[in-house]
Amino acid sequence: MLSNIEKLLDDFVKVANISGFDIDYKTVVYEAWPAPHKPKSLPVNKQAVYVFSMPTSTKKVLKVGKVGSKSNARFLSQHYNPNSSKSNLSSSILKHSEMRLELGVGDDFDTLNIGSWVKENVDRENFYIESQHGKLLLSLLEIFLQCRLKPIFEG
Repeated sequence: MLSNIEKLLDDFVKVANISGFDIDYKTVVYEAWPAPHKPKSLPVNKQAVYVFSMPTSTKKVLKVGKVGSKSNARFLSQHYNPNSSKSNLSSSILKHSEMRLELGVGDDFDTLNIGSWVKENVDRENFYIESQHGKLLLSLLEIFLQCRLKPIFEG
């Protein structure tokens, strides 16, 4: 799991306030799904930024993404099915053969079993914001976490 979540969220609140958002540390709710994890639906009236990372000492962050309140499929299932959308974690892992060995993904993984591998071997952390705060704050949180965490897969 990510280290020093309190510092990360404190820094985000500072950036958001500088950017004109009147928020405090209670605005963003953090939830950890350590590997193995089972995806759950996006809570009602919430939007989220999610972080997928390897549960190792090096803490490689794989992907950071966002989802609006009306995109439950994106939050719940798309990153576990490489054919579900243009950009998702499973398809990124399959496309980047040079990273598969480093991540411990064998050559025998394909579109049928990569989603199960992700659920079994990858940590997921979610940062929830009430929908009423709007998409700009959500986008700011996503880009802040991308800049801070430097994920391997983006796009």
